[in-house]
Amino acid sequence: MRQTRLRQIHDLVLESGSARVSALSTTLKVSEETIRRDLDELASFGLVRRIRGGAAAPGTTLTEYPYQVRQQENRREKRAIARVVVDTIITPGSAVALDAGSTTLEIARALRGTGVTVVTNSLPILSELIGSNCSVVAVGGVARARSRSLVGPLAERGVRDFYCDFAFVSAPAINATNGPMDTDLEEIEVKRCMVRQSTRAYAVVDHTKLGRTAFSTICSSSELTGVVTDDGADEGLLSEFRELGLEVVVARRDGEGSDGDER
Repeated sequence: MRQTRLRQIHDLVLESGSARVSALSTTLKVSEETIRRDLDELASFGLVRRIRGGAAAPGTTLTEYPYQVRQQENRREKRAIARVVVDTIITPGSAVALDAGSTTLEIARALRGTGVTVVTNSLPILSELIGSNCSVVAVGGVARARSRSLVGPLAERGVRDFYCDFAFVSAPAINATNGPMDTDLEEIEVKRCMVRQSTRAYAVVDHTKLGRTAFSTICSSSELTGVVTDDGADEGLLSEFRELGLEVVVARRDGEGSDGDER
């Protein structure tokens, strides 16, 4: 509940450019003291700038949510996406590239016990799969605290050393015109390498990411095999991807372990 409220507050601040504590308290039906604590936390992550009586937006397309915030968002959708990826896309004996996203972490959790080989720059994914029967290849690089990932020239070189059957990349924004988009240029370069070093590449994004724009493009839509999302997605937005010839896989959220796909 608190993570959802933090996201709502951040969105309201970004929409208007600034917001007062009193207005946020009325809109979200919580006390002003609660709003102040929430704004202080968002400000500590650099997501808002505290001003007298409220907060202002530090930016829009450049704003990046810290990993611990993203990990808590839309978990039901991400788990559904992960299950449909493992059940209907990944084949036994495959080599799979996973980027350092919260959705790809859920895919890694679903992969435990499958015995596939995973190439990743994600520290949480490495931790998740160590001790499982999956083979895990960690690319080198500089550890980045905000995303808990390995980035930079060493990470890019490490990814280029391998050819994978599948790549799954997450993104805070995706649209048919620009493809998947992200905010951090170093993260983008690693994701881009994963897409280009794989036979089939999918963007894995929950429905809240569709139709949005971020700072820079990871790859063009034409470089993707498909898009995997959940059944909260707007059908009009999905049609735009289908018109480009992309495979669109939709995971159902109707209960634990019950998912479906449309292609």
